[in-house]
Amino acid sequence: MKEKKQRTLGLELLIVVLAAAVIAAFLYVALSSALSSYLDSTYGSENYYRAEDKKVIQSLEDYIDQYGVSSDDWYMLTKWADRSPVIYVTVYKDGKLKFISGENSRQELSGLSRESSYEKTIAYSVDFKDGACDVIIYGKYSTFYYSLAKVIEISVPFIIFIIIVLYSVKSKIKYINRMAADVKELGAGKRDKRVRIEGNDELALLARSINELNAAYNDKIDYINNMYAENKEILTEMSHDVRTPMTPLLVYLGMLRDKRYTDMSEHDEYVRKANEKAIQLKQMSDGMFSYFTMAHDDSAKTVKYSMNMAFYDQMSALADYLTTSGMHIDAKIQAEDVFVMINTDFVSRIFNNIASNIVKYADHGEVIQLRMFVDYDMVVLQFSNIINELADYSSSTGFGVKNIRKMMRQMGAECDIKQVQDNYTTTLKFKIVPPDSPDSEDTEKGCEDGCVS
Repeated sequence: MKEKKQRTLGLELLIVVLAAAVIAAFLYVALSSALSSYLDSTYGSENYYRAEDKKVIQSLEDYIDQYGVSSDDWYMLTKWADRSPVIYVTVYKDGKLKFISGENSRQELSGLSRESSYEKTIAYSVDFKDGACDVIIYGKYSTFYYSLAKVIEISVPFIIFIIIVLYSVKSKIKYINRMAADVKELGAGKRDKRVRIEGNDELALLARSINELNAAYNDKIDYINNMYAENKEILTEMSHDVRTPMTPLLVYLGMLRDKRYTDMSEHDEYVRKANEKAIQLKQMSDGMFSYFTMAHDDSAKTVKYSMNMAFYDQMSALADYLTTSGMHIDAKIQAEDVFVMINTDFVSRIFNNIASNIVKYADHGEVIQLRMFVDYDMVVLQFSNIINELADYSSSTGFGVKNIRKMMRQMGAECDIKQVQDNYTTTLKFKIVPPDSPDSEDTEKGCEDGCVS
């Protein structure tokens, strides 16, 4: 599956802002159109203005009746105009301008303006104290509603824009809080906890990195715990195995120290037996030292070799050694033009351990099978023998097999050791690499999962 291209938080925020701006713009246009249509039909019609004009004229007539205002009472008419919902008032008496609202009203009056024919058609007749006059008014009745509509047209889209942006930011903050809670659980020791991954931005990348770090940490902890358990088991076994040669060694040394022997031949026999037990102890300590030395190194320097150069000489030398040891060998060694990555020192030590185990514990009367062949993408080395039931296992510590597994694992190879009834088989598998692969590499725990027990 093709991996999604990562988006940055800045790009996500830009997309959200642009989307919110588009939504706000559409909302503004829709509101402006709807409100304008409503206001024009409700507060912009001629009938509405006529009705409002009549209310204003009635207010003026009541004001005139209350205060006895005449057409040229400039002060009283200005006072009324200032508190009325009108922006322009003119009063004509007998066709001559008597009053006009505004700062320049006195200059207008001084011009002795006459009433036009158009003004006569839109004027209202009002009875002042000094007689009937024509009153022309221009009201600002719907100004408030149009102003309120403009505020709504601007504020609602703006609020929606802010809500969309804040919601996006809030979702990221909630995700950060959830990540913090998950990390807190990890810090509290909940090793199987995983940080939730949402989206495909830097936060998601951070979550993946935390999960990968936690997985690597868990693998390391598991490896350390396994090593600790394995080492503890080996030390327990070792302490038990050491008692076997240690007890008779102390007995023989005590008898020699107290001179509890009858003649020199018995003395020499005690010395020989004590020496055998000391050698057995040394072998145990050497095996344990070798194992624990490798336990502190999780990787091995490997070099690319052809199959023939890597194993043919070793297999031939093993066959010759076993033949000279009085064993019957059935060897089938096939070399193909393939390459593997090995550590030559480790391979030599593995073959030495295998040879030693065969000589010690194999039935010399049965055929020893040696095989080398290619199986798919693996070079396979196989050693099979019948177990000698009469062999002396008292000096066996098991470190030879453990060291073989360890060295194979450190080379990134597979190790399979099986016993079916009295047939004992050791199978080593090395992965084939391309001829143009690097000449060397550091292989880290390559057989951690591939080494079959």
